Amino acid sequence: MSEFPKPKFNIGDNACIIDYESQNNTPIVCTDCNGTGHHKKSSVIICDNCGGIGKLRQYHRQYKTGELLTVGGVFFEEHNHTFQYCLYDVGMRGGYWELIHARYDESRVFSTVEEAQKECDRLNSEKLNY
Repeated sequence: MSEFPKPKFNIGDNACIIDYESQNNTPIVCTDCNGTGHHKKSSVIICDNCGGIGKLRQYHRQYKTGELLTVGGVFFEEHNHTFQYCLYDVGMRGGYWELIHARYDESRVFSTVEEAQKECDRLNSEKLNY
């Protein structure tokens, strides 16, 4: 029997996340149908890639670091054997104190702002699209 993996962070630890904003929401011609909206071999069948529109939206992720937050929960994802972390921050939003929290995959959580920035720089230099 294999040993249960250990999380990178524990409840109460400080951690920094990387997040992203989608940019360059520009339409591009669908490469599967060349902008016709129909399957290459039939003028009746709608293109699977663009749904018959003939264009696709191209998004670019611009990665950025967040502030140091506190780990409030550690979750093990059994299907892919990875950890997720619930990070939180108490802050003033719209004149009210509120608890801000979200769940992040381990690949987006770092020990320091500097480590997170280094990963953001690497990801931004790759110009990843989806």
